[in-house]
Amino acid sequence: MWKRVITGIMGLVFMAGSYTVMADDKVNTADPYAMMETVANQTFDRFKADKAKIEADKNYLKVVVEEELMSHVDYRYAGLKAMGRHVRAATKEQRQQFVEAFRAYLITTYADALGSYTDQTVEFGPSRPVGSAKDVRVYVKILDASRPEINVEFRLRKQKDDSWKAYDLKAEGISILRSKTEEFDGLIRQHGLDKFIEMLNEKASEPVKVDEKAAA
Repeated sequence: MWKRVITGIMGLVFMAGSYTVMADDKVNTADPYAMMETVANQTFDRFKADKAKIEADKNYLKVVVEEELMSHVDYRYAGLKAMGRHVRAATKEQRQQFVEAFRAYLITTYADALGSYTDQTVEFGPSRPVGSAKDVRVYVKILDASRPEINVEFRLRKQKDDSWKAYDLKAEGISILRSKTEEFDGLIRQHGLDKFIEMLNEKASEPVKVDEKAAA
């Protein structure tokens, strides 16, 4: 179970923030710290507002992820990083297909995490001056009465338009992007890039999985 929680923890953090901010507040994408907290708040409000739809169809969580989270995730950068050494030999079309499949895969992964959300508490670390930095870390603690706390480190990149987007996180020192890159490398070498893209799309199309024990 913890492997699933860790791989989906970005969605869980976006989901489980304090919910004092109303869903129609604008996201300050120029401040990575404020952006993370506001997106968490807005996603939580959306989750509450659409609770009936989610209970009727867990796959609706993919809609919530698509509409609330994905514009704040640098999935293209993360996807090309996840291709690892194979990106050099890939054609432009293959790179684009991989990025699109990776994006869909992330949506399903985050939706799975949200489906298992119960009553975890999230504590965001203090904001710090960004200055001229192009890459920052946002520190978060996941608190659950039934489990030890999880320390999370988000990585965010500054975009060309000066907005910030998340592209990786470390949970208890484990980089999700690095672990996925290693996992994908073996599968690409075994099956070839085109077949792996097909496999990634198949994984992304799977229905949302809910851990009934966690969600109870």
